[in-house]
Amino acid sequence: MNPKSFGKLDNHKQEKWKAPLPQFIENLYMKRFGREAPASVLSFKEITKSKIQKKVAAKERKAVIRTTAASQDTEDQQQNNPDQNFAHDINIAIYKN
Repeated sequence: MNPKSFGKLDNHKQEKWKAPLPQFIENLYMKRFGREAPASVLSFKEITKSKIQKKVAAKERKAVIRTTAASQDTEDQQQNNPDQNFAHDINIAIYKN
């Protein structure tokens, strides 16, 4: 349904068997989507606004995931290496005294 190709399809005056262009487009839409009109009609501003909101929400979700993953990694490293933590604590105690 390229709008550039509609001009050559609008030839119902010379070829009587062709439907007028608006009816032809309605028939094409019905064949392709199975309904006469879109479920919701949005302006370009509304579409771009919703896309921007989705991007912002996705970035926020990713940021939350990154921070929780980073904090879990540090906790896992501390839990997996208790000997290192013990050695580190001993070194700190030695240097303090």
